[in-house]
Amino acid sequence: MPLIDFIMIAGGGGGGKGGSGGGAGGLIQNTAYLINPGIYPIVVGSGGGGCNSGGNTTFNNLTAVGGGRGGEGAGGFSGGSGGGGRGALWGSNAGGAGTSGPPRQGYDGGWGGGGSGWWQGGSGGGAGGNGINGGGDGSGKNGGPGITDSTFGLGGICGGGTASNDTNSGGNTGYGGGYGSGGNAYNYGGGGAGSVAQHSCGGSGFRGAVVIRAKTKDVLAHNAVSTTISGDYTFYRYTNVGTFSIQFKADNKIAVSYMSDLYTL
Repeated sequence: MPLIDFIMIAGGGGGGKGGSGGGAGGLIQNTAYLINPGIYPIVVGSGGGGCNSGGNTTFNNLTAVGGGRGGEGAGGFSGGSGGGGRGALWGSNAGGAGTSGPPRQGYDGGWGGGGSGWWQGGSGGGAGGNGINGGGDGSGKNGGPGITDSTFGLGGICGGGTASNDTNSGGNTGYGGGYGSGGNAYNYGGGGAGSVAQHSCGGSGFRGAVVIRAKTKDVLAHNAVSTTISGDYTFYRYTNVGTFSIQFKADNKIAVSYMSDLYTL
């Protein structure tokens, strides 16, 4: 059977209201994975617009769950990583739960807070850690950390969206999540940032992706968006939203028997 490495990323969630950040899209990675010959559909999920969760990404009967959107009425929404809770003057709102697995795909969003004369959203969870809780210190909150991918060349991915209050917003941490007031995510699986406008939805999450590394000889057909050849291997990159496929060859070895012993040619 062919031996492959792959990464799956779901679409990031959009920022919610009350400054809440969107959760990162779910992340699944596997190396040295034996896969049966055949045709495998691939679906790449979209990033969620403001106040919308991200789309799922699927391959090989696995589902990377779209990032949860930031809170609208109160708490953040669950997803691959959870969206942050809405900041409001009347108290705390929980962040959404990340998908704990197995395998773990992401982490929880931060709580949104509020009190007399102030409110602060919670930031979205990321693939590398929880979002940050909103507090009364007047500062914006950075999104939950993502990861830096070097194996598949995707860079900083799956970061949670930052959270805002009425004057301040979080900064760029390099993992693709949106930052600033209502900023859109800018790399795979990133969550959208919350807005300083309390009753407005935040920025959009970024789309997902699938990248498969396989020996070139083991792949019979594909419709990847792009490919990169590295020695005997090819990286098959599915980096647009949509439905795709890849077909792996059957093992060409022939089993024969000779005097009760089994050999492969």
